[in-house]
Amino acid sequence: MKIMNEFQENGFAIFPVELTKDIILLQEVFENNYLVKFSDSTSTNRRIIKLFAEDPVVKSFFINNDLLQNIKELGVNYPVCCGPIVTHFTSLDSTGNGFGLNYHQDYPSMGSSINSVIVWTSLFDTTKDTHSISIIPGSHKLGVLPGVQSDNGYLVNKEYTKQAMILEVKAGNILVMSPYLVHATYINPNCKEKYKLSLSTRFDDLNDPSWKTRAYVNAYSTSVDRDIYLKK
Repeated sequence: MKIMNEFQENGFAIFPVELTKDIILLQEVFENNYLVKFSDSTSTNRRIIKLFAEDPVVKSFFINNDLLQNIKELGVNYPVCCGPIVTHFTSLDSTGNGFGLNYHQDYPSMGSSINSVIVWTSLFDTTKDTHSISIIPGSHKLGVLPGVQSDNGYLVNKEYTKQAMILEVKAGNILVMSPYLVHATYINPNCKEKYKLSLSTRFDDLNDPSWKTRAYVNAYSTSVDRDIYLKK
């Protein structure tokens, strides 16, 4: 009930689910199998990071009975994943290039069930001293805010980005957000850590009646490059 109240009031909550062993496994898998393949090629490194999201241990992390039960208690009656697992790699080197998505809302990039949720976790502790995530508490109550759709997401107008809060989330803890919550990547220019890697995915509600009325549409589609095998 406390988590539900926090979620409804603030648009986010941190689940009391500590998947410490699971997150340590993810750290080891990334560092031993993906990070070691990094090279001087920034584009290749970024493709390697995206491939990590397809690793079976990453996929299984989000299909956790305790996690799914918590999602259901927040009102997602029948959780389904309509989008990919997304990697958020933040670093000050050429691979990360200090990039982070500015304040945005996720719902305009989803367009699916109105009671969907975003599930986010980090492979490492995130604090004000590291790279992290910044949110605008209570902004979810305003619905879709004025903004502009970009290639990276729906960026909201600056007047709605005041009173920001930098979250501190321990590795393996689960942050759940409303798709209407205004949030952004927090980049610390003085961060001494080499990188921050977090993961997120979106759960929609198959039993949402408004989604049924809209014929279960969502923003994601499959695109296949039939000539990729010809490229060197």
